[in-house]
Amino acid sequence: MKTNNSKWILATSVAVIIGSIWIALGAVLNVLNATVVDGGHMHWNPEMKVWQISMIAGYLIFSIGFTAVLVTLLRNINSEIKKGIYFTKRNARLIGMCGFLYMFLIFFRTNFWYAVAGAIEREYPYGDMIIPALILTIFAHLYAIAYRVSEENSLTI
Repeated sequence: MKTNNSKWILATSVAVIIGSIWIALGAVLNVLNATVVDGGHMHWNPEMKVWQISMIAGYLIFSIGFTAVLVTLLRNINSEIKKGIYFTKRNARLIGMCGFLYMFLIFFRTNFWYAVAGAIEREYPYGDMIIPALILTIFAHLYAIAYRVSEENSLTI
């Protein structure tokens, strides 16, 4: 029997999954447009080539990685809610991993366009990187506490 909350979680999960897949596809298309399509518009700077390749690869890897972990997390949450399980240790780890991957995704995405332009400057968007990652980390710890409490309650007679 589905409750309104589980229906809401499912609907929100679908929206988040579509959005995260959109982000990953956007990263793939940005990389392809910058480097491959019609010769690309990549301006290789011989002094910064390793940094440019790192930014391009990092943007692609972390976009796809973040999307994969997020989709896995939301799929787990929805399948476990159907079984009546609300908190698991695995989901707490996935939430923490989302925070970690998101932090690096923002760093690489911000610097991707500098790398494509061949610019020497770099940007460190600390607020955009760290605040959401810390919020997700706090949420992961709260989720882990909820898991332990639910485990203790299930053992109580």
